[in-house]
Formats: sequence, C-alpha cells, structure tokens
Amino acid sequence: PAAATSAPPAAPPAAAAEFSVRGDGGHSRVSVDHEAGQWFVIDTDDTAGDALIEQSPALIRRGRGRVLHGLLVEGPSLQPVRAPVCVSLTLAGVAPGDIGKAEEERGVNWEAFITCAVTGAGETTRKSPHVPVTPQEIAESAIDAAKAGAAVVHIHVRDPETGIGSRDVRLYREVVERIRGADVDAVINLTAGMGGDMVLGGAERPLPLATIGTDMVGATERLAHVEALLPEICTLDCGTMNFASGGDYVMVNSPAVLRAMAKRVQELGVRPELEVFDTGHLVQVKELLADGLLDDPLVVQLCMGISYGAPDDPNTFMSMVNLLPPNTIFSAFSIGRMQIPFVAMAVLAGGNVRVGLEDNLYLASGHLATNADLVTRAVHIMEAMNVRVMNAAEVRDKLDLVKRS
Repeated sequence: PAAATSAPPAAPPAAAAEFSVRGDGGHSRVSVDHEAGQWFVIDTDDTAGDALIEQSPALIRRGRGRVLHGLLVEGPSLQPVRAPVCVSLTLAGVAPGDIGKAEEERGVNWEAFITCAVTGAGETTRKSPHVPVTPQEIAESAIDAAKAGAAVVHIHVRDPETGIGSRDVRLYREVVERIRGADVDAVINLTAGMGGDMVLGGAERPLPLATIGTDMVGATERLAHVEALLPEICTLDCGTMNFASGGDYVMVNSPAVLRAMAKRVQELGVRPELEVFDTGHLVQVKELLADGLLDDPLVVQLCMGISYGAPDDPNTFMSMVNLLPPNTIFSAFSIGRMQIPFVAMAVLAGGNVRVGLEDNLYLASGHLATNADLVTRAVHIMEAMNVRVMNAAEVRDKLDLVKRS
C-alpha cells in the first residue's frame, strides 16, 4: 500500500474503509485498508487531511495502533498518542468483517438484559416495607430479582440499625458472599458512588459543611469494597451535580477523583459502569476514554429524571443516546412512575433495562412493589415486544466480565 502522502491508488481495494478525522481545522476523510490483521492508510482526501495524518504518525505506519471506541489511544510502540489536531476517528469498521459498514445506527435492541437496582441509599425505607436494609435482606431481594429475570444486580448497603447508606466493607462482603453462594446466577454490580456526598452548611454560611449527610473521602477509600470483593462491575458517577430536590446536597465527583478511580478499577480488572446524569457527564466519559482509562467494551448507564439532571422526556433521552461514543453498550432508566415506561424506551433506543427499588417503589398506583415484581413486569414488557431477555452468562460474555468466586 502507498503511504499517506503519496498518490492514491487507481482503484482502492474493495476492503477499504473510510474514517473521518476530526481536528482543530474541521473534518477530513481518510481511506484505510486492512491486511493480515493490520490497518494502514491509503489516502486522504485533501491536503488538510494529509497534514493531520502527518502530525499523528502512528496512523501512517503499518499496524498504526489500537482504536478504541473511535479514539486513537495507542500507537505501534504501545505508547499513548496525544495529538491534539487528531482528536478522534469515527469508525466505519475496525474488524475485517466490518469493513465498509456505515457507522452504527441504533435501533431496537432485540436481545437486552435487565439490571435490578436493589436498595440504593435514599431515604426510602420508611416509605415501603419492601426496601431491603440488612445484608441478608439485600442479598435475598437480589436473589429473588435474579430468579425473576435480572441478569445484573446493582448493590448498595445500609446500616442495619439506621437504614442509612453505608460504605462498610463488612456489609458488602456479607451481601456478595450470599449472592455468590445462591442457587441462581447473577452478575454483581457494586456502587462506588458513596463517599462523594457533600451537604453545605446553609445558604449564607455554606462552610463549614454540615456534619449530617456529608461523607467525603478519597478515590482509594471509595473503592475499598471493590478492591476487597472484585465484583464483575462497579459504578462510576461521571460528574458533580446538585442532587436532592430543594436541599443543599451535592454529589461530588471531580475529574481528578474520577481519573484516579477509573485507573484503579482498570487495574483491578473490574468493568466500570459509567453513570451519566446529564449531557455534560458524557464529556467526562470521553475524556476518560481519550486518556486510555476505559477498556472495551464501554458500558454506560443513562440516569434520567433525577432532579437537576437530564429530564426523562423522549427528546432529551435520545439526545443523550446520540451523544454516546460509537459501540457503547448502554442501559437507561428513569425514576418513580417513569421507571416502567423506560423499560420500553430503553430497548427501543437500542439499550438495556434497569428497574428496582432504588429508583421506584411502586408497581402501579397504590401498589407497593418488590424488586422481583418490578423485574417480572420488565420481563413481561420486553417479551411482549419480542425482545429476548439475556441471562447472566450471556451478559458476562457480552460485556467481557470476569466472574470471581
């Protein structure tokens, strides 16, 4: 093949694919070819494109580097490539069998999985007797949800005496061991959102912070239970935002803390589920991706309808979906009465489903639900849409998860 700066061949190979290179000066088309497991550049469509390629030399050598979710993250020397004029690549295909395909257009997800968010950390225990509190209750509710059809169980723990959310590794250990020892298979997803809770002292004197409700610790401590128990998945909340309606509670996740957490999760071999509450959080996701801190496949949870975050109307939801990096595997949910409609909305948009008592207490007006009730309703909706509900083993294969005993 010709180098990027030479004349284009008269007839590019049938296997050639085109990529759009986005730089400070705009977009240029780049033709590439695949041979013997390696990609290389054939031609660019203009001198601006040539200039972009020349400034990112990893693209013009055979085996030009690893492409991850549309971002050039490594060159042939396996060192990170940081070329500000070559920010990203929109892939037409990265495997020989995919060459020439147009960029993926999302449609109905005909094979989807269900995550059950079992208990959360909110003040819901007084609102429903079905919200589990003790490690035994949380594990049993998660197991029941798995038997009802949830492939993934998303776990918080609570202080057994007060019902308040906790970071106690011993509580997580009991829950995880009970689920792993159960007679049903479930992918374990542990929250890592605790430890970023800030409650201001008041409108006129925000400092010192309120002692009740504030729980601020460093990145390493926030992951103590993840490091100890090595679940298949843990969550990373991808931004800072006002959270509780009308109060002074701020969910704090600074870029530095998120980078540190993402790096450690990557080292542990745990798959991060990136919790996205608004469009700006996707900027953080893409920065972590560009820094090589997220591995394939990228897993995102779109959290809709949270106060001060993205509202759960269809237009806002689809704008979030359309901003996802290419080939992202995503789930989506909303809270309260919109949780059930979002089962259908998520799969129609190409995603997966989340239900559970963390986000909604009711099966219908006046009818308090269990986690198993909500999962059963989700299965019914999905199957009525001819969507096949995936099991835990299939999800592990899809998300490339490591199951530990």
